[in-house]
Amino acid sequence: MTAPEKTDTYQAIMSAFALVSYADAKVHQSEISRLIKILGEYPVFKTVPTSAILNDSARAIKALDNNFGKEKTNCLERIAKVKNDAHARDLVLEIARLTLMSDGTIQEAEENQIADIHLALGVKEL
Repeated sequence: MTAPEKTDTYQAIMSAFALVSYADAKVHQSEISRLIKILGEYPVFKTVPTSAILNDSARAIKALDNNFGKEKTNCLERIAKVKNDAHARDLVLEIARLTLMSDGTIQEAEENQIADIHLALGVKEL
């Protein structure tokens, strides 16, 4: 059995989280806390240690910081891998939306990332 953090769904979640949380140029503790809480609510991700979630999210954000254009493309490609799995697609969208709202403000840059995530998943925005 594949470790949860090695699955396409987990990689897509980390990518969506990184894109939205990094969009306003500051990753807020509330965003990270929400990510950890949400992942803990899904049985498949309960076994992923908090330290792994912290490391994986930090790695994804650092990659965006180092080369935003290239890494954004990579993130959207990882997200697109789950577009045919309704459960994974819904989870990625949930993480993206909740990350958007976690810091109490919604920036245009964050909304733009949400729109790109929707496109990568092949779904219309609400």
